[in-house]
Amino acid sequence: MTNKLIDRQGFNFYKSYYDVYKEMNPKNRLAFMDALLKKEFENEESDLKGMAKFAYLSQKHSIDKQVKGYIDKLKAINKDTPSQGGADTPTEPPSPQEQVQGEEQEQEQEKEEEKEEEQVFDEVVEPVQPLPIIPEPKPKKEPSEVTIFKNVFEPEYKRLKGLDFYWNGAEAASCKKLIAAINSFGKKKATFGILR
Repeated sequence: MTNKLIDRQGFNFYKSYYDVYKEMNPKNRLAFMDALLKKEFENEESDLKGMAKFAYLSQKHSIDKQVKGYIDKLKAINKDTPSQGGADTPTEPPSPQEQVQGEEQEQEQEKEEEKEEEQVFDEVVEPVQPLPIIPEPKPKKEPSEVTIFKNVFEPEYKRLKGLDFYWNGAEAASCKKLIAAINSFGKKKATFGILR
Protein backbone atom coordinates (compact mmCIF):
# COMPACT_ATOMS: atom_id res chain seq x y z
CA MET A 1 0.00 0.00 0.00
CA THR A 2 1.31 3.43 -0.82
CA ASN A 3 1.76 6.05 1.86
CA LYS A 4 -1.00 8.22 0.46
CA LEU A 5 -4.33 7.78 2.24
CA ILE A 6 -7.01 7.26 -0.38
CA ASP A 7 -9.46 10.19 -0.45
CA ARG A 8 -9.49 10.79 3.27
CA GLN A 9 -12.24 13.32 3.89
CA GLY A 10 -11.34 14.57 7.36
CA PHE A 11 -9.82 13.90 10.75
CA ASN A 12 -10.33 15.02 14.35
CA PHE A 13 -8.52 18.24 15.09
CA TYR A 14 -7.99 18.14 18.86
CA LYS A 15 -7.77 21.24 21.02
CA SER A 16 -4.29 20.14 22.10
CA TYR A 17 -3.14 20.72 18.50
CA TYR A 18 -4.46 24.26 18.68
CA ASP A 19 -2.95 24.83 22.15
CA VAL A 20 0.58 24.05 20.95
CA TYR A 21 -0.05 25.92 17.69
CA LYS A 22 -0.85 29.13 19.62
CA GLU A 23 2.45 28.97 21.52
CA MET A 24 4.62 29.16 18.37
CA ASN A 25 5.74 31.95 16.09
CA PRO A 26 4.20 32.14 12.57
CA LYS A 27 7.07 30.28 10.86
CA ASN A 28 6.86 27.34 13.27
CA ARG A 29 3.06 27.36 13.16
CA LEU A 30 3.13 26.88 9.39
CA ALA A 31 5.68 24.06 9.62
CA PHE A 32 3.65 22.34 12.37
CA MET A 33 0.36 22.58 10.44
CA ASP A 34 1.99 21.39 7.20
CA ALA A 35 3.43 18.36 9.00
CA LEU A 36 0.11 17.61 10.70
CA LEU A 37 -1.91 17.81 7.48
CA LYS A 38 0.70 15.87 5.49
CA LYS A 39 0.62 13.04 8.04
CA GLU A 40 -3.19 12.95 8.35
CA PHE A 41 -3.97 13.06 4.61
CA GLU A 42 -0.87 11.53 3.02
CA ASN A 43 0.63 9.46 5.87
CA GLU A 44 4.03 11.06 5.26
CA GLU A 45 6.42 12.28 7.93
CA SER A 46 7.95 15.74 7.66
CA ASP A 47 11.46 16.81 8.57
CA LEU A 48 10.87 19.41 11.26
CA LYS A 49 13.28 21.44 13.36
CA GLY A 50 13.12 23.47 16.55
CA MET A 51 9.82 24.34 18.19
CA ALA A 52 7.75 22.94 15.31
CA LYS A 53 9.40 19.55 15.83
CA PHE A 54 8.89 19.77 19.59
CA ALA A 55 5.19 20.65 19.14
CA TYR A 56 4.66 17.86 16.60
CA LEU A 57 6.35 15.28 18.81
CA SER A 58 4.13 16.30 21.72
CA GLN A 59 1.06 15.45 19.60
CA LYS A 60 2.54 12.54 17.64
CA HIS A 61 0.81 9.81 19.64
CA SER A 62 -2.71 11.06 18.89
CA ILE A 63 -1.84 11.90 15.27
CA ASP A 64 -0.40 8.42 14.65
CA LYS A 65 -3.35 6.80 16.38
CA GLN A 66 -5.83 8.59 14.09
CA VAL A 67 -3.89 7.60 10.96
CA LYS A 68 -3.62 4.00 12.15
CA GLY A 69 -7.35 3.90 12.84
CA TYR A 70 -8.09 5.11 9.34
CA ILE A 71 -5.69 2.60 7.76
CA ASP A 72 -7.21 -0.22 9.82
CA LYS A 73 -10.65 0.87 8.63
CA LEU A 74 -9.46 0.70 5.01
CA LYS A 75 -8.05 -2.79 5.59
CA ALA A 76 -11.33 -3.94 7.14
CA ILE A 77 -13.23 -2.69 4.09
CA ASN A 78 -10.72 -4.49 1.81
CA LYS A 79 -11.41 -7.77 3.57
CA ASP A 80 -15.17 -7.33 3.17
CA THR A 81 -15.13 -6.34 -0.53
CA PRO A 82 -13.54 -8.51 -3.21
CA SER A 83 -10.72 -6.79 -5.08
CA GLN A 84 -9.50 -7.35 -8.61
CA GLY A 85 -6.00 -8.53 -9.31
CA GLY A 86 -5.14 -8.79 -5.58
CA ALA A 87 -4.79 -5.03 -5.16
CA ASP A 88 -4.14 -3.80 -1.65
CA THR A 89 -6.26 -0.68 -1.96
CA PRO A 90 -10.05 -0.67 -1.76
CA THR A 91 -12.05 0.12 -4.86
CA GLU A 92 -14.02 2.77 -2.95
CA PRO A 93 -12.88 4.83 -0.02
CA PRO A 94 -15.00 4.75 3.13
CA SER A 95 -17.86 7.22 3.15
CA PRO A 96 -17.48 10.26 5.42
CA GLN A 97 -20.09 8.71 7.72
CA GLU A 98 -18.12 5.43 7.98
CA GLN A 99 -14.95 7.41 8.56
CA VAL A 100 -16.56 9.45 11.38
CA GLN A 101 -18.00 6.27 12.93
CA GLY A 102 -14.58 4.62 12.83
CA GLU A 103 -12.97 7.62 14.47
CA GLU A 104 -15.72 7.74 17.12
CA GLN A 105 -15.10 4.05 17.89
CA GLU A 106 -11.40 4.82 18.14
CA GLN A 107 -12.09 7.63 20.60
CA GLU A 108 -14.31 5.36 22.72
CA GLN A 109 -11.57 2.72 22.73
CA GLU A 110 -9.02 5.35 23.82
CA LYS A 111 -11.32 6.40 26.67
CA GLU A 112 -11.72 2.77 27.80
CA GLU A 113 -7.94 2.29 27.72
CA GLU A 114 -7.48 5.47 29.80
CA LYS A 115 -10.04 4.21 32.34
CA GLU A 116 -8.20 0.88 32.58
CA GLU A 117 -4.90 2.73 33.12
CA GLU A 118 -6.53 4.85 35.85
CA GLN A 119 -7.90 1.71 37.53
CA VAL A 120 -4.46 0.09 37.48
CA PHE A 121 -2.98 3.28 38.89
CA ASP A 122 -5.63 3.42 41.62
CA GLU A 123 -4.86 -0.18 42.58
CA VAL A 124 -1.10 0.41 42.72
CA VAL A 125 -1.05 3.72 44.59
CA GLU A 126 -2.17 3.65 48.19
CA PRO A 127 -4.45 6.50 49.25
CA VAL A 128 -2.69 9.35 50.97
CA GLN A 129 -3.62 9.76 54.60
CA PRO A 130 -4.28 13.33 55.68
CA LEU A 131 -1.77 14.84 58.05
CA PRO A 132 -2.95 15.11 61.63
CA ILE A 133 -3.88 18.58 62.78
CA ILE A 134 -1.55 19.64 65.54
CA PRO A 135 -2.99 22.38 67.71
CA GLU A 136 -0.84 25.41 68.27
CA PRO A 137 0.69 25.47 71.75
CA LYS A 138 -1.03 27.81 74.11
CA PRO A 139 1.07 30.75 75.18
CA LYS A 140 2.44 30.32 78.68
CA LYS A 141 0.63 32.35 81.26
CA GLU A 142 2.55 34.29 83.81
CA PRO A 143 2.69 32.38 87.09
CA SER A 144 0.18 33.42 89.69
CA GLU A 145 1.24 35.11 92.92
CA VAL A 146 0.54 31.87 94.80
CA THR A 147 2.87 29.93 92.44
CA ILE A 148 5.58 32.57 92.85
CA PHE A 149 5.14 32.36 96.65
CA LYS A 150 5.44 28.54 96.56
CA ASN A 151 8.59 28.74 94.40
CA VAL A 152 10.19 31.09 96.94
CA PHE A 153 8.82 29.46 100.11
CA GLU A 154 9.52 25.75 99.40
CA PRO A 155 13.31 26.01 98.87
CA GLU A 156 13.62 28.33 101.88
CA TYR A 157 11.58 25.95 104.07
CA LYS A 158 13.74 23.00 102.96
CA ARG A 159 16.92 24.97 103.65
CA LEU A 160 15.77 25.94 107.15
CA LYS A 161 14.01 22.70 108.22
CA GLY A 162 15.64 20.11 105.97
CA LEU A 163 12.18 18.82 104.96
CA ASP A 164 9.91 19.14 101.95
CA PHE A 165 6.72 21.14 102.46
CA TYR A 166 3.51 19.54 101.17
CA TRP A 167 0.71 21.91 100.29
CA ASN A 168 -2.94 21.21 100.95
CA GLY A 169 -6.03 23.32 100.33
CA ALA A 170 -5.78 25.07 103.68
CA GLU A 171 -2.18 26.20 103.07
CA ALA A 172 -3.14 27.52 99.61
CA ALA A 173 -5.99 29.56 101.12
CA SER A 174 -3.67 30.87 103.85
CA CYS A 175 -1.09 31.76 101.21
CA LYS A 176 -3.67 33.82 99.30
CA LYS A 177 -4.61 35.70 102.49
CA LEU A 178 -0.96 36.41 103.25
CA ILE A 179 -0.35 37.74 99.71
CA ALA A 180 -3.49 39.93 99.96
CA ALA A 181 -2.26 41.35 103.27
CA ILE A 182 1.20 42.07 101.80
CA ASN A 183 -0.37 43.74 98.75
CA SER A 184 -2.54 45.98 100.94
CA PHE A 185 0.58 47.75 102.35
CA GLY A 186 1.49 50.80 100.30
CA LYS A 187 0.48 51.76 96.82
CA LYS A 188 2.76 49.33 94.97
CA LYS A 189 2.25 45.59 94.96
CA ALA A 190 4.77 43.78 97.04
CA THR A 191 5.45 40.09 96.64
CA PHE A 192 7.64 38.40 99.20
CA GLY A 193 9.67 41.44 99.92
CA ILE A 194 10.02 42.42 96.26
CA LEU A 195 8.28 45.57 95.16
CA ARG A 196 6.51 45.42 91.80
